[in-house]
Amino acid sequence: RPGRRLQCSAAGHARSISPEETLKIRLSKLKRLSLNMVHSVRTQRQSNSVLMKQLFGYIDVPSLVSLDLTECDISHSDLRKALNPNLKILKLQKIPQMTVTSITIILNDVGCNLEELSFMQDDLERIVPEHMDGQNMDLSIFRNLHVLQLEKTYLSAIGLMKILASTHGTLEKLSLISNGQLAFGYGPLNNRVITTFSIIPYHDFVTCCPNLKLLSLVQCCNLDDHSISALSKEMMDQEQPRNIQELDLSYNNLC
Repeated sequence: RPGRRLQCSAAGHARSISPEETLKIRLSKLKRLSLNMVHSVRTQRQSNSVLMKQLFGYIDVPSLVSLDLTECDISHSDLRKALNPNLKILKLQKIPQMTVTSITIILNDVGCNLEELSFMQDDLERIVPEHMDGQNMDLSIFRNLHVLQLEKTYLSAIGLMKILASTHGTLEKLSLISNGQLAFGYGPLNNRVITTFSIIPYHDFVTCCPNLKLLSLVQCCNLDDHSISALSKEMMDQEQPRNIQELDLSYNNLC
């Protein structure tokens, strides 16, 4: 057939090779890949989906251990192509159509066991609370996670606790920044009524993070003097985490 060619295997069987496979560039020694597509403030954001499809459709990076993408219009299928089971660090910022749930499903499909996950959700995404209870939601992929940073996501407290519990105490750095469905007590939550799905349970939160060295709670819903006092008391009662070295409580309602 035009546009395809045949390759014989060791057993003598012919296998059809697509043009995409023929043209793929194999970068077997590439370990880290960063791509920042942020435009200047004066420049209107434009789609770069064609570039992403060409880039990740025609390169093979089997040894990649770190991937850092910012404002890249990469599809779910193309992100799968970029990942491999050896990936340890994944940083995604403002990627259209990406959520915590969709990223977790992709990681499951590829078989990644990350050590660091950093994700800032795109402001343009539809606001839907994520409870991490969908099909094919195997959170054991987070069992080696040491660093977790979530910013502007719609992960609920239930969803967060599932992820934290799946780390089995390996987490050393936790950063929660302006997440719309996480609250440290009852009160206004983005002008919507707070539900029990949004309230972080202090006891479970502390129990899941015995080895934290860095805790960053920035611009969190209803994080005030009362909730800080309650969280501190829970830490003292459980006598953990004992190795906190950095604490950031910026931009909260503290007196």
